[in-house]
Amino acid sequence: MEKNSYIFICNIPQHHQYFAGRKEDIDRLITQFEQDNEDLPFTTIAKVKEPPQGLPLGFPENLIEWYDKKGLPEREVIDAAVLGVVIFLQRGFQF
Repeated sequence: MEKNSYIFICNIPQHHQYFAGRKEDIDRLITQFEQDNEDLPFTTIAKVKEPPQGLPLGFPENLIEWYDKKGLPEREVIDAAVLGVVIFLQRGFQF
């Protein structure tokens, strides 16, 4: 049975920026901040299940699983999160 793969969506609240990466990307970044004894400037806010054939650039936003279950975030946040995933799919992980 194949293990599920996810793309995680992160937010840098101080700069109103969003980025995305796979588990190993985010874990590596967290480790880097821990080794430098710095606070994390970002939080992970959602994830998107990545099918075996990959996630298409025009993926439907309803595939995003938000960690805050109080309701959908504002349209601006949804659009920024989708854009973060699209940039990741096009260019790879960038922080």
